[in-house]
Amino acid sequence: MGFLHSKPDDWKTSRAALYAKGGVSNGLPEIEAGEYFIEWLAHDLGWCDQDGMGNLRAHSWLEIDAMDRQLGLRLEPDEARMIRTMSNAYIDGHHHGKEAMVVAPAYDDRDDDPGIALERRIVSEKIKAGMGGKNKPTT
Repeated sequence: MGFLHSKPDDWKTSRAALYAKGGVSNGLPEIEAGEYFIEWLAHDLGWCDQDGMGNLRAHSWLEIDAMDRQLGLRLEPDEARMIRTMSNAYIDGHHHGKEAMVVAPAYDDRDDDPGIALERRIVSEKIKAGMGGKNKPTT
């Protein structure tokens, strides 16, 4: 999710919004077990936290414990570790996605990633528009 929520510096929108507008699959698999982790992170706790300077940071053990107590979840130690691991993975994906033309974590290489194809098409359209729609330079 961090990769999809990221936005390279010169973009106006997130990858998720760009992919949705371009009709591109985000590559995320259907989750058949553990949906409750997504629910906790997406709706209750948030994917990560920010420090005083706005830098992303993984949720602390105190934050995870507070969510556990407030929601009455009685988390198992493995569940608490999974929440922290997912929070760290979100941040890693977000940082990875700050670069344009990078392969999404859901894909193995550039040729399989439909997001790369979309980005290439957008760059090509910008170049073409910059040339006044002409395909060949005139002499």
